[in-house]
Amino acid sequence: MRRLVLWNNECEDTSSIPIVKKIPPDSLKALNDLKRHESTLLDRLNANPQLAERFVTDPAAVLMELKIPVDNQLREKLKALRNQPSFLSPRSFCLPNGKQVTPKIRVKFVPHREKE
Repeated sequence: MRRLVLWNNECEDTSSIPIVKKIPPDSLKALNDLKRHESTLLDRLNANPQLAERFVTDPAAVLMELKIPVDNQLREKLKALRNQPSFLSPRSFCLPNGKQVTPKIRVKFVPHREKE
């Protein structure tokens, strides 16, 4: 998959840049601190579909509910995401033959794997 970013009216190809290189150092440290709670978080999210759906739409609230410590700066960044439109909300599509279909989206959280 190729991703293009519009920056200063020019297209920049960012598909070859690892995502870790794009994260600011302070946010990367906060994410690494959060990584220590990965197994607990994954177990709880995968056991409760409603919690997983809320995590996708409002991660800061779910992390607070689960009493997982989060850096204040990261928490504020996550809170800013809660007003974004959810990709989980059902949308119906009309096929050329007139049939309406509504896809079901299931989210599964998986553990982080280190690059080999």
